[in-house]
Amino acid sequence: MVAQRTREIGIRIALGSTIQKAMIDVGRSGVGASSLGLVLGLLLCAGALRALRSVLYGVSVYDLPTIVVVVLTLSIVTLLATTAPALRVARIDPAKTLREE
Repeated sequence: MVAQRTREIGIRIALGSTIQKAMIDVGRSGVGASSLGLVLGLLLCAGALRALRSVLYGVSVYDLPTIVVVVLTLSIVTLLATTAPALRVARIDPAKTLREE
């Protein structure tokens, strides 16, 4: 996404937007998509666990520690995955972007 929007981000920075604002915008889109996926995944998981209740032996259907670990792990991966594109935004040179057009 950052590679496709490099020109747009460079122009916004050249017109007065801050690099921090651009980084937040990029990070927000990644975290938002991941959060939506996490919520939908938890809802689907709750439905699937009810269906698997008869198959699970010795384990409760809603194993809270496992669900918490999975949510935390996916959240950490999301933060790491959105950090790289956000740092790429910081390297955009607005003057170079304007000269390319």
